[in-house]
Amino acid sequence: MKNLKSVRNCLFLFALVLATAFVAPSVFSQDAKIKGTVTSADGKPLEGVTVSVRGAGEPFVTSVFTNEHGAYVFPSLGKNTKYSLWAQAQGFQLAKTDAAPGKPVAALALKPLKDFSKQLTGVEWMNSFPENTPQEKRAKQIFVSNCSGCHDNHFALQNRFDADGWSKIITVMSKDSEGTSMRADAVGQTSMNEYKDELVAFLTKVRGPGPANYALKPLPRPTGEAAQVVITEYDVPRPEAPPESYLHNGSDWSEGTPSRWEGRASHDVAVGGDGRVYFSDDRAMTATLNQLDPKTGKVAILAFPFNGGVSATHGVTADSDGNLWADTIGQGNFLEFNAKTQQFKMYARPADMKATVGGTVAGDTLAYKGAVWGTANDGAIKIDAKTGQYTSYPMPDTHKGTYGMTVDRHGNGWYTSPGGDRVYVVDAETGKTSDIIFKPQAPRARRSSRRTSQLMKTSEPTKTPPTHFKIARAELVQIPMPMWFGSPYFVRIRSQESMPGPMRFRKLRCLTNIAAPME
Repeated sequence: MKNLKSVRNCLFLFALVLATAFVAPSVFSQDAKIKGTVTSADGKPLEGVTVSVRGAGEPFVTSVFTNEHGAYVFPSLGKNTKYSLWAQAQGFQLAKTDAAPGKPVAALALKPLKDFSKQLTGVEWMNSFPENTPQEKRAKQIFVSNCSGCHDNHFALQNRFDADGWSKIITVMSKDSEGTSMRADAVGQTSMNEYKDELVAFLTKVRGPGPANYALKPLPRPTGEAAQVVITEYDVPRPEAPPESYLHNGSDWSEGTPSRWEGRASHDVAVGGDGRVYFSDDRAMTATLNQLDPKTGKVAILAFPFNGGVSATHGVTADSDGNLWADTIGQGNFLEFNAKTQQFKMYARPADMKATVGGTVAGDTLAYKGAVWGTANDGAIKIDAKTGQYTSYPMPDTHKGTYGMTVDRHGNGWYTSPGGDRVYVVDAETGKTSDIIFKPQAPRARRSSRRTSQLMKTSEPTKTPPTHFKIARAELVQIPMPMWFGSPYFVRIRSQESMPGPMRFRKLRCLTNIAAPME
């Protein structure tokens, strides 16, 4: 699945969920199907090739994979009679044709592509970069730590620059990685400034004008059961996007990763009580939330006025009544969208409350129905949806930032502190906060504090595998993964099965920013 590289204006992050949870635009109403075969240039069948179709005038794309015989078949796709069809795989050129349900589709033969670097994902770039010496490992870790925390790195890595070019890019990214106007007095991130020379040297070596000293290592294409899926990708309208952005939308992987206009706005997603899909928007100038009808693929823009424009949101969740809740960037309050009345309501925090609602939220749908949790600037924060009462739960120790929020079946709130190597749990009954500490697997190459001039430079990278915490036994289990360049990023309760004892959940999972297989 990691090779499905379309990153255009689509809600790819939940396309797989929609493909199985809804009767999507492909209303299974007719028997005629689109099917065919894909081979290599020498006629051998290709398995795991991504084959996609878009009906004339439709705001969504449907994709399937070929099987071991190179064959593919789409489910019934509704009433449209004209489709554009294209097939692609890493290392090959895109092949396309026209298709119609029930009519034969010409067999497609994929021609090899000598330079397929623009087709690589960020994980594949990191797999490809050499680490034959401690120095190479260290340089790779410095890049991961500074340049891939909140965004994929393949947008920059798809191009080559000399040392001067990479230096300018790092300067911009250090001062503002969000693409907004830079302040004249911006000094940049401390760690990026301190490691700038080494970052420039590393990037010039691996993606400079000279020949590469490594081979590209794409991930294997899906096979067997992993290839037996149907994926639906929905277009996301961006009224303020420049017209040229639509010419390069990510459909053809060989063109490379498109710009932030083609998917940066969509962040979190939740299904409302009305069966529609809602996603937060922290970049678009016109939307607070977006509302997707999975049956038609149409997206409606929902705007909540703020400061002469509209309020932006980062996280979104559904409560026990199916209403949507989000944070409000710049205000720090909870914002509710009633799925029945289709109306917004903002809940202002008490004037003396220092805690603000952060970027990740989670609704309690089991224990304390109506409670909505969120990460705060220094801990966690909760609101009672019935009364509008806020409660804050300060972080007891490290104060190194928060990200990721989830709630277990007993109403306890869980959140992560990536900078502090901890997961915190707030007891819903007592309000007490406890922490689970993750011991580093190797020293980190990072700055000890912004006020310290001495850097902690090491030759070994930090190895932080995905983690299970078996709550009933208070047991921490770290699971090795093939890619060492991940770090704790998010938290989810894996199971809601009751267990004996005061903490009755089976496992809490700490995810990484590099996708790991789920059980």
